[in-house]
Amino acid sequence: MPTNLSPATSNRILARISAKDFALLAPDLKRVDLPLRKQLETRNKAIEFVYFPESGFASVVANGSGHSIEVGLIGREGMTGLAVVMVSSELPEILGLCDRILVLHNGKITGEFTRDEATAEAVMSCATGQKACA
Repeated sequence: MPTNLSPATSNRILARISAKDFALLAPDLKRVDLPLRKQLETRNKAIEFVYFPESGFASVVANGSGHSIEVGLIGREGMTGLAVVMVSSELPEILGLCDRILVLHNGKITGEFTRDEATAEAVMSCATGQKACA
């Protein structure tokens, strides 16, 4: 049964974030035991969970041409679900790849859009502070 994480985690990413940031994540963090060969992410499918390993390794496998190859390992210094978080100043990239967009101006969130709501004009109005969007 999952238990809530405490700030005393052995995952190096979670251990390095500020107490304030950890407190924002803590209500949604759960410890889980993963069985061997558990598939954590599947290409072209929504990422359901982000994992911060505390022990062991998660293997990153690329599939193509009927063959699989291990292309990386994630240990307690990393996380899965990296595609969940994307930071970019390239508007076409953001509009093309993101399902949800948060816009910052002067360090504050000034807008939030779904993929269907986001237009270049609306995002730029929030990003430049020309319009109160949030």
